[in-house]
Amino acid sequence: MSQVSLIDIEGNHPQIPTSFTTDSGIAIPIANNLEILATYVSAQSIPIQTVGSGNTITIQSQITSAIAASSVADAGLASFDSASFSVNSVGFVQLIGGGAPATDIDVDAFTAPGTDPVVPLLGHITLTGNQVASGVVGANVIRTNSLAASTATIEIQRSNTAAASNITLNGVAHYDSSMFSVDANGFVSLNASASFTTGSVIFWGATAFSQDNANFFWDDTNNRFGVGLNTPLATFHVVGAIKQDHTSTENDDHAIEIVCNAAGFSDVKAMNIDYITGAMGADQDEEAILVNIDETLSTGGIIAGYLCLTTSEGLATVNGYETGININPLVHQSGSFGNADYIRNKAVNVTAALAAGGAGAITAFVADNDTFTIGEPASFNEIEVILTTPASGGGIGPTFEYSTGAATFAVFNPADGTNGFRETGAILLNSTTLSGWVAAASGNFEIRITRTRNVLITAPVLDEIQVSSTTEYRWDKNGDVNIHSLTLVVPLTVPNGGTGNSSLTDHGIMLGSGAGAVTVTAAPTNGQLLIGSTGVDPVLSTLTAGTGIGITNAAGSITIATAATVAVSYTTDSGSAVPAAGIISVVGLSGSKTSGATSVITVKSPPFSQIGASATSALNTGEFVTAAVTRTLPASAGLADGDLFIYVCTSASALIIQSVSAQKIRVGSLISAAAGTATSSAIGDSLTLRFNATDGFFYAVSVVGVWTVV
Repeated sequence: MSQVSLIDIEGNHPQIPTSFTTDSGIAIPIANNLEILATYVSAQSIPIQTVGSGNTITIQSQITSAIAASSVADAGLASFDSASFSVNSVGFVQLIGGGAPATDIDVDAFTAPGTDPVVPLLGHITLTGNQVASGVVGANVIRTNSLAASTATIEIQRSNTAAASNITLNGVAHYDSSMFSVDANGFVSLNASASFTTGSVIFWGATAFSQDNANFFWDDTNNRFGVGLNTPLATFHVVGAIKQDHTSTENDDHAIEIVCNAAGFSDVKAMNIDYITGAMGADQDEEAILVNIDETLSTGGIIAGYLCLTTSEGLATVNGYETGININPLVHQSGSFGNADYIRNKAVNVTAALAAGGAGAITAFVADNDTFTIGEPASFNEIEVILTTPASGGGIGPTFEYSTGAATFAVFNPADGTNGFRETGAILLNSTTLSGWVAAASGNFEIRITRTRNVLITAPVLDEIQVSSTTEYRWDKNGDVNIHSLTLVVPLTVPNGGTGNSSLTDHGIMLGSGAGAVTVTAAPTNGQLLIGSTGVDPVLSTLTAGTGIGITNAAGSITIATAATVAVSYTTDSGSAVPAAGIISVVGLSGSKTSGATSVITVKSPPFSQIGASATSALNTGEFVTAAVTRTLPASAGLADGDLFIYVCTSASALIIQSVSAQKIRVGSLISAAAGTATSSAIGDSLTLRFNATDGFFYAVSVVGVWTVV
């Protein structure tokens, strides 16, 4: 604390402080009273401090902290665990036991008279070393063992052989001098005097190191490695098949990368394939290169089965793809996959399970000679196989057959993108080469696949099967191209079989212009023809009528006639009619019909027909009624004054004429109710009605027999 604001009563008298400054805050006495207190606080990086507030000064001491290194800022008050520490009357802290030296040693094992723990004899314990048989110690390899009083032995086990990695058999070993050498530092190496041939590539055989110089050899003279032969002709020479499985771990990855520097030499090939067909038959498909793409998990993007890139510098001509003679440059199968009509896994129908969206999970080819059959009502060209689990090892070794009858099949060899059902992929077959492919007993064109692999650890599990009947497009070896459609950015010129135009006038006529683009006229109007003019393009024009000639132009026709036979006006009982565009209409009014055929127009007043069923009567017709029926008059809407209906009973059956809605039937002084009827049942009775549009009633203008009107 510090003294401020002192009052000096006399020069020799003591000074009296009026306030006290602490580490934190100021305390001022109240009524000449100042409290000084003490307390502890949580760790705060200050071991001890004073705090002033009001008339109180508090002395704070922090509680100590557990930290990783010495720090005076974390010192403080502490108490001690009585189970681990002792504190004497003067505050001296000791570990329980006082930190005295060890009085015994625990060991891993003991055998009497040995003990655990091992205790000193006259303050002395004997430690020795020893080796024991393999497997005695186990996984720890080295242990302490007491075999006598006051004695401990450090034991290490000897090594041993095993069929597989076994940590419990580790240990010390020494080496066969005919095979190995060990230098002064314990470094072990193969002995140069071991019985291996120069160039041998050593591997571990059934029980020892081995060599197979006929199939696994290093030509150190020429620095060449041979697999399948001992006379390699290249840096890496293989006789037999090569398989590589690769899973990418980064973008822009390369499963196989070939960097070939032609260094200015000619006819340099980065890859050269010599493909020899042998005795290939008509029903075989073979591929020098097969690219099978499994895109089942893709959600977009573009995959190029083959992509060729080049720089823009340099003067070389780069052809992305080039063929020699007698080769079809391109054959394209176009179509889409769909569900198969029939799929049989041996004798079990699995069509629904292997359809798109089906349950899948069909295990096939479980045993050697198991079959799998796919059928369609017509021949097809491609099969898509999606696998949940691929076949192991060398696959199923499939034999492919096509149906040649109800129960007969013939062997063929398609392009198998599944690699024996080891990969999801497609199987491509050329149905045109499968002579005699017909429907089997199922009624379907069938493809049967048979497993020929005797041993197969894992059988394939199928998720989906799809088939496709494709259309083939091609660019053949003669240069003939068969395509579905073609889109050109620049119009095809006339010398190349085009028109030189990107579009042509709708309904126009093309005119040749030598090697230049064709000229297209405007769309001709009715009766226009192309009329030639020497040395220039013909023009569209109509024919000119001469004296006594009439010309009528219409859509798609030109009518030429002498003027004497062309009617210009028709006189009727009332008024006249003039043809419009060469046409005159002859129509019948109420109670009459007209019809035309060849050069004859017939007027009918009115037409009759035989009636034997109830229905609504046709307008302006006569009916010979042959049975007991109800003939209903048409609704008033659409009827005109004088519209005619004639009914004749040709049998003794009752004929009922029915009006509708507000219509009434009047026969002389008799009139029916609204929607009333007129009825007669005598053969030969007849009734002729005409419609009056003013009141909406039907009036009888001719009556034969007795008609009941209600």
